[in-house]
Order: sequence, then structure tokens, then C-alpha cells
Amino acid sequence: LNLTVSVGTINGLIFYANIVKLYEPLFSTEPIPFLSQFISWINLDLGIETCFFEGMNACWKTGLQFIFPFYLWFIIGLIILLARYFSKISKLIGNNATPVLATLLLLSYTKLLRTVILILSTSQISCSRNSYIYWHIDAKMVYLTNCHLPLFITAIIVLFNLVIPYTLFLLLFPLLERSNARFRSKMSYLVKFKPFFDAYGGPYNDKFRFWPGILLLFRVILALSVAFSKSRVAFGYLVAVTIILITSLSFGKVYKNTINVLDVWFTLSLLVMAYVIQGNVNGNLSSSKEAEYGLVVIYSQSFIIFCGIIFYHGYIYSIIGKDGLQKCYAKIISYKKTNKQSQMMEQLLDDSQENIQRDNVSSTECYTELREPLLEN
Repeated sequence: LNLTVSVGTINGLIFYANIVKLYEPLFSTEPIPFLSQFISWINLDLGIETCFFEGMNACWKTGLQFIFPFYLWFIIGLIILLARYFSKISKLIGNNATPVLATLLLLSYTKLLRTVILILSTSQISCSRNSYIYWHIDAKMVYLTNCHLPLFITAIIVLFNLVIPYTLFLLLFPLLERSNARFRSKMSYLVKFKPFFDAYGGPYNDKFRFWPGILLLFRVILALSVAFSKSRVAFGYLVAVTIILITSLSFGKVYKNTINVLDVWFTLSLLVMAYVIQGNVNGNLSSSKEAEYGLVVIYSQSFIIFCGIIFYHGYIYSIIGKDGLQKCYAKIISYKKTNKQSQMMEQLLDDSQENIQRDNVSSTECYTELREPLLEN
């Protein structure tokens, strides 16, 4: 179905689901069955409380958040590597390996960012004149002690080797492309990464190829505001970001086609979500049920649009499949016609040769009959 970031139809949905997942800790309502899980699945989460083994503590639960994204990256990377050396695998996956890897990296970006922030977050407890720093997830554990120390080291490695380079790559690669084309500098490493970046920048116009990097930067800002600010400040950041995005998408032709409408709709949904949740927190709504109903409407419309996107891709895929079959049938029919025509031509040539031979024989017999009387005289 080609549901990848290279098409652009799911980019707005991924950003919407990532922001909703970031702001879930601030929700005062209970999780909505299935719809909350739908948002969690887009963020590569199960969406339910799980306990894989007895004695699973906060360290294990947080550390296991790294496993699933790394596993997906390993599988796709292995497939791309094998496709270089085996032609059968290359023909099987076609040209979709790089867009699929790019999509998985974007889906797991917010999950890794949230996990890193959770590991690095602290809580300070003051007792008389002394103050102690504890891990925010487990207030019984002193910061950088016991199992938190290896988690901290892992989070730092992921932050400086994956999260920050990935963000800077999508944000600065368009500038490097332009500088490379302008000054004609020999940057061979840009050519190697260009197919990977084209998977992200393909749906956008040339002036807005930096848009994926801007969305990543907004994710980082909102994630930090949720983790280290009060709820009112965090929702203020969300409102500011949504207004900037809606203005840019409305007055600037970001995409090459009409996908702008989808992104504007999802951004408006985030703005409405911020109003509903903030209204519930401040007591502007009469009850939490109203906030829950509002979230049901917001989640439902996103799920319906997602189903519409899948239907659209399925329809396009079916049309392409039908066109492919029609072209195949047309080639078979044309081949049969040309084969029949060649057989008919061969038959005509054979018949014409036989007629010519018969004419030659009959003409020689006529000449001999005419010459015999002359010889007798």
C-alpha cells in the first residue's frame, strides 16, 4: 500500500499521534479503550499495562522501551544489506526498503525521545537543610545509583548518537544540499544520504524540504515542556506551535499536492485537544465527562481519517495493479497478433514462391512446344 513518509499522507497523522502521546500524562481523564491504543500503536507502544516477568521494576520497564525500535531497525537494515548482495531479495522488496526504514525511524523517534527524557528526569526532595536528588520515575531510588546508572548511560548514548544527529540531519540537510549545488563542493557523503533524505523531503516543495526537521524540533520543544514545565505552560507551548503550523500550512504551499488539508486538520485537532484538556484542568468544563467526550470525538475523527487514508492507498494500488494486468494482457495480445501476422506472411511467401516455380515450369513447357515445329521444318 506504500504507507510511508515518502508519499506524505501519513506525516500529519504521525505528528498528531506523537503529540497526543506526549501530552497523555497531563490528561485527567481515563484512557479511552481502543482509540487510546490506536494512538499508542502509531507510537510503537502496546497501549496497555504489561508485566513480562515477576519482579519487573521501573528500571526494567523503562529499559525495555529501547528494545522494540532497535529490533525493527535491525530487521529493516538487515533486509537492505541482503538486498545489495542477493538479486532475488532486491527484486522482492523493490524500492520500498529505504522509505520503510525512514518511516520506522520517524515512528520510533518520539518513543526514544520520551524514554530518554524519563530516564534523565529528576525529583528533588529537601529534608531540613539537606536536599536529595531522586529518579523521577522511582522516588525510592537515588539518582545515578543501582540500576539507574546503566539506564542513564544508555540514554546518553541514544541521545548523542541517534536523537540529536537524526534531528540535525533532517533540519540541516536541505542547507547542505543547496551549498553543495552552489559552490560545487565535493561532498561524497551527501550523495550516500540523499536517497534517505529524499524519502522525507519528497512530498514537499523545494522551498519546504526542511519541514520534517522543523516538525522534529517542535516535538523536542513540546516534550521538554511536558517534562519540565507546569501543565499550563505546556499547553501554552502547544497552542503556540499549532498556530505557527496552521498559519504556515494555510498560507504556504508546503506540499506538492493537496496534503496540506490533512495536516491542517490534524493540527486543528491538536488545538481543540489543548482547549478541552486545559479547560478540564482549570475547571472551565462542568465535568470530566465532557472532556472525555471531547477526546472521544478527537480520537474518532483521526481514526476515521486514517481508515480513509488506507482506503485511498488501497484504491490507488488496485488501479496500478489493474493497469499492470491490462498492460500485460495488451502485450500478450499484441505478441499473439504479431505472431499470427508473421505466420501469415510466411505462408504468403511460401505460396508465392510455389506459384512462381509453377509459372516457370509452365512457361518452359510452352516454349518447347513452340520450338518443336520449327525444328521439324
